[in-house]
Amino acid sequence: MLNNKKIQEAERKVLGLNYKDGLWDILMGLYFVVQSMVKPTNDSGAAPIVRYLPPMIYLVIGLVAFGYVKHHVIAPRIGMVKLNIKPNNQMGRIFIVVAIMVVITWVIFLFSANSGLGSYLANRPPWLMDVFFGLGIFLIFSMIAYSAQSPRFCLYGLLLGISLPASVIIRSEDQMMVAYPTMVAGAVMAMIGIVMLVRFIRDYPVSTHEA
Repeated sequence: MLNNKKIQEAERKVLGLNYKDGLWDILMGLYFVVQSMVKPTNDSGAAPIVRYLPPMIYLVIGLVAFGYVKHHVIAPRIGMVKLNIKPNNQMGRIFIVVAIMVVITWVIFLFSANSGLGSYLANRPPWLMDVFFGLGIFLIFSMIAYSAQSPRFCLYGLLLGISLPASVIIRSEDQMMVAYPTMVAGAVMAMIGIVMLVRFIRDYPVSTHEA
């Protein structure tokens, strides 16, 4: 039993090293920046392709660049470590939380459509539901932070969670500023990722010695 706990702890530390290069931070951060840029078009009647194509194009390019840097820059410094982490132990928990959030969302939607809840929510602040979803995002990122041994993901969850109600509040004041909260959250993530990548390359130089 004790040996299994030590093995699991060692695997979590190795998994944390996998997130130490900052590439995931950069990939996610820039995605939210790109997504925020098309937010003002959501209420402008723009075609769906205008709203969804830029983030999709970025994801394709970003994932290709991610794989290239991971293979040619990161792997030569630390090697490719095969983990023996069971999906149900780590990502399974995150999947369960996401599934619960989806179910709760649909329950609220269906219940409000067939009861007086819709009229009740209509009299509530428009950002109330976004606070609920923001808490869910923070919870998901907190679980990722624990699983990946990367506390900074808690900060990302907090920033993204706050950006949801903040965007709704700002929209009522200025439609063109609705993108700012998500853009700031994504920019912070990307900048932290860039700093971590630079430090990673400095701390893990490529070995010039033959084994």
